[in-house]
Amino acid sequence: MIVIPPASEHEEYFKGLAENVWENSLIEKADMCKELLSENKTLVTTCIIDDQVPKEITIHLHFRYFKSQLYCFIQED
Repeated sequence: MIVIPPASEHEEYFKGLAENVWENSLIEKADMCKELLSENKTLVTTCIIDDQVPKEITIHLHFRYFKSQLYCFIQED
């Protein structure tokens, strides 16, 4: 999986987050994940992170296959 984080300074954190979300999606949303392979679709998952900061952070993970490679583009609100 190729992960494109919003900032390179936290690349390892976002890579781990994307891998965990993808593994959970394979279990909970297997049909949708299979559709990504056969059709030109993107799976978007939203995560709310409570990091003991004054507010929560919302992250959107966009999973898509391109040329047989899984990509995850991570977008912050």
